[in-house]
Amino acid sequence: MTDFLNSPFEAHLRTNFVPSDAQCEQIRADLAPRLVQLGLLNERIRELSAERDKLQAYVDSHTALVSYPRRLPVDIVREIFVACLATDRNAVMSAQEAPLLLCRICSAWRAIALTTPSLWTSIHIPIGFIMGDPVERSLALKNWLQLSGALPISISLTTTPSGLGGPPYTFALVEALIRSASRWGRVEFGDDVWAMLIANLQTPVLESIKVSGRVELFRQFHFFAVRSLHARSSRLSPAGVLTLLGRCPQLVSLAFPTVDDMWDDTTSEPVSLPFLKSFTILQPRVLDLQSVGRLLQKMVAPELRQLHIPTVYSPPQNYHLFLSAIEQIPLLDTLLIYLNSFPEPVILETLRSFPNLAELVVLHNGRGWWNPDDDEESTCTPERLLVLLTPGDPSESTVCPNLQDLQIDDFDQSVPTKKTMEEFLRHRIARGRGFRRLKMDFNAARQQTDFLSAEEVEHFRSLGVEVALRLPKPERVKEPVRSNAWTGLPVMKSQSRWGGWD
Repeated sequence: MTDFLNSPFEAHLRTNFVPSDAQCEQIRADLAPRLVQLGLLNERIRELSAERDKLQAYVDSHTALVSYPRRLPVDIVREIFVACLATDRNAVMSAQEAPLLLCRICSAWRAIALTTPSLWTSIHIPIGFIMGDPVERSLALKNWLQLSGALPISISLTTTPSGLGGPPYTFALVEALIRSASRWGRVEFGDDVWAMLIANLQTPVLESIKVSGRVELFRQFHFFAVRSLHARSSRLSPAGVLTLLGRCPQLVSLAFPTVDDMWDDTTSEPVSLPFLKSFTILQPRVLDLQSVGRLLQKMVAPELRQLHIPTVYSPPQNYHLFLSAIEQIPLLDTLLIYLNSFPEPVILETLRSFPNLAELVVLHNGRGWWNPDDDEESTCTPERLLVLLTPGDPSESTVCPNLQDLQIDDFDQSVPTKKTMEEFLRHRIARGRGFRRLKMDFNAARQQTDFLSAEEVEHFRSLGVEVALRLPKPERVKEPVRSNAWTGLPVMKSQSRWGGWD
């Protein structure tokens, strides 16, 4: 074969040599037998490839018979399927995700998926998507709900239907949802119209509801045993919140926005919430601290662990109402508060009221609201907060002695100094109470050189404390535009001499 490939033109290969007519004939004559041999080899390769493909198909089909997925018990396959579902939202009506995706792999998996009710216990329903193919998708929704069997279901629904007098498929959609109301476990309705449809339904296993609506609408709901309520309303007063709470004695978690500061003590009786652990006031706008204090006073929640307070304002004489209210929450271990809502002395008294506090999140929202007529010297900055939380002499009481996690977010200025951060971390670690994380996030902090280095952050991490510090990246200095051969020409692609584009 080596001799067969010896070329009389070896010296001219891979050069710019131009053969003569006689040499061209010589080259063609030399190639003729070699082309015949190449054809024979290609034919042999095709035969071998076909033989290989048959053998590979035989091996693959028989290997599949003994594959581990085929031999897995059905109950294990069901658990794997359930683990494929999204954990942070409801399942969607798309063949690109579980559970529908699992029905498109093979007939055996499809049979398992369709007989696994727990795969079909959550669904997200965008009305606009349903109406894109109303007949087919309304039927698909009905079948989806049926596949969940008798298990509690989680539903999230968005977009308002065009009135209640819509086409037949609108009623079919509503009917399918209403028929499953007795199995609703977690529901989210993003509009008043849909919320009104289910206001008077009996939902015995309902654990969580997230719904928008007017106060009048909320009063119609039969919550009773619901354990989690996330309410969104444009007119929800503190008194209205108490009305809701009175209808939910089993509540464990509550989140709501209150934008009405009007308070009527004559119509608001104390509400007992023996199981409430999380209470969040969302942030639509700045609230009157007096209303927040009265609301907390009316709530009898001995097991409350988490409290989120929005930005508030109040004249100094009303601070005592808030401070006396939070004294009724001795077990609180998580607090979110806007640092600029209070002067430093009130922040200190607030933190001293929670000796079991393990997680503290402080945010900032614009200028201080605690006393608009005063200067900002009494505002508690992140620097001052770290000083307040730094343990002192062992004989002195420590503010938040059991603190484990401190987060300072959304501040525009006032980055604590390196010395203050080191003192705080060193003393917290020395106390041995399990402090484990300091996270600080600043939006537009001033430039400073005395900041914890990467080596120092790693040192504290080796001691069991995670330190996460984020400062905005400095703006890049723009280089001056330099003149070049194209300066002054329109910015466009250059056309080549051949009519194409470079």
